[in-house]
Amino acid sequence: MADFETQVEALTSIIVGITPEDNEVAQFLRDGVLDVTNRCIAINPAEALDFSRKSSEQTSQGFDVGTNQILSVIREAGTNNDWRECRQIPFGLQSRATDVNSFHYASKFNPAYYIDQDTEVNVLPAPGGSDNGFIVHYVNDVPTDETNSALLTQHHEDIKYFPKNKVHLVVIYASIQSLRNYISNKVLDSDTINTDLIAPVLSSYSQSLPTFVTPNSFVLPVSPAGVNVDFSSVGTITDFVTPVFSLDSKPTITDLSISVTIPVPPVLDSSSINTSGLTNPAFTPPVMTTPNWSDVDNWINTEEDSEMSAARVQAIQMKVSEYSAKLQEAQAQFSKDNAILAKDLQIASQNASTYEQGKISKYSTELQSYQAEVGKQTQEWQANYQKDLSLFTENASLGLQQYQADLQKETSRVQASTQEFQAELSKALQEYQAETGYDMSKYQAEIQANAQKYQADLSKNQTDFETSLSKYSSDVQKVSSDNQTIIGKFSSEIQNYSAKIQKDNMEFQILLDRQNSLRQEYNDAFSMMNPGQQQEQQERRR
Repeated sequence: MADFETQVEALTSIIVGITPEDNEVAQFLRDGVLDVTNRCIAINPAEALDFSRKSSEQTSQGFDVGTNQILSVIREAGTNNDWRECRQIPFGLQSRATDVNSFHYASKFNPAYYIDQDTEVNVLPAPGGSDNGFIVHYVNDVPTDETNSALLTQHHEDIKYFPKNKVHLVVIYASIQSLRNYISNKVLDSDTINTDLIAPVLSSYSQSLPTFVTPNSFVLPVSPAGVNVDFSSVGTITDFVTPVFSLDSKPTITDLSISVTIPVPPVLDSSSINTSGLTNPAFTPPVMTTPNWSDVDNWINTEEDSEMSAARVQAIQMKVSEYSAKLQEAQAQFSKDNAILAKDLQIASQNASTYEQGKISKYSTELQSYQAEVGKQTQEWQANYQKDLSLFTENASLGLQQYQADLQKETSRVQASTQEFQAELSKALQEYQAETGYDMSKYQAEIQANAQKYQADLSKNQTDFETSLSKYSSDVQKVSSDNQTIIGKFSSEIQNYSAKIQKDNMEFQILLDRQNSLRQEYNDAFSMMNPGQQQEQQERRR
């Protein structure tokens, strides 16, 4: 047979050693032995013998039974193994039990026992040495294995002073408590219990938006001495007007803060039983006046009146019979009250389990609600930022395209103005040369060179600007792509976060269902032992 630890692990699917610890499972097993013992005896007091143990032979007074139920006390009658059943007497009758003239006198053939204020068993006549000892049979409350060498542990596979057909109930009890312990101490993964998801750090642009450098203005060379060319109709080259480009500020990512707090796992108390409404049964023995034996002795020995002595003895016997009847009545009432207490205690225990169950169910609901709220808030955050980032990227791309088009348009306009200016200059010089006959070819060449240089500077500056603008545009696209990747990774983290919560919740529910199933099996076993209770439960279900 597998040891108790293996059986508990098979029923619970949890590994014993961490949560719960080995010593905790051992305690659950010992508690289970006591719980099964008490519930079986409460249902059927006659089964107390199945859970009994006996003391060693005592040769002195004062065997401590604690709060254990005493089943019987036997005493030797002066002969080895000649055991006689001891009757129980109240603590206050011990002196009368030693008086040979008392009705309560206890001889070695009719011994008695009483329990003193220290819960110790004492017998009368007092025990002596050999052949005058006593033995106490009582319900065992110290769970041990068959070797009786140590308290019951998780590595044992049998229980002493315990019926074998009920050992499985102890394993079920320990399994229920182990699951309760595991659920109560269950801690979510560190990644799962973070109440705040920290938003990622996005990449920034490494390139700055380029600025178009306008070339130096076109300047006419100094006219030759004595030359007065009329340039009044020529005009001037149009100045280059740099278009204005305004880039929207990139969206600011704030840390994702979950406004809902993760629920705190409930603290489960396996011993939380409300006994405020329970009343302990009290045994009240009837009061009997001690018979007047001296009167009987007078009629027998002094008066020698057999009829009167017989009448006196008969009267005493009637009192004894009356007392016996009242005693049985008191015992019956005590048994009734004890049964009521056992039933009320069972109901209280079930109510406690229901209460603990309610706490667990409430936590499970809160965990599901937390998971849903986290998913909702992260989706909203992701959607909002995705929208802002897409809008920024789109506006930046459109803005750059428009800016580039404006620059191209302005460059073309200035180049056209330059060409027109050159044509007007050439015309004015040709007219002056035709009128004066003065050779203006050198001067015209200087003007042409300056104009060409202006156009070359303009073209070079435009090329440089377009190169820088292309680098800037590529940087914007790269940063946008990198940020999209970062956001995608963060989205995966959010999904993983939600998946962990869901996994923990599913595991939690599986453990809870397993615990409920075992608890039902455990309670059903006792219901089958008590057909009356079983019928009552069925009627309540109807």
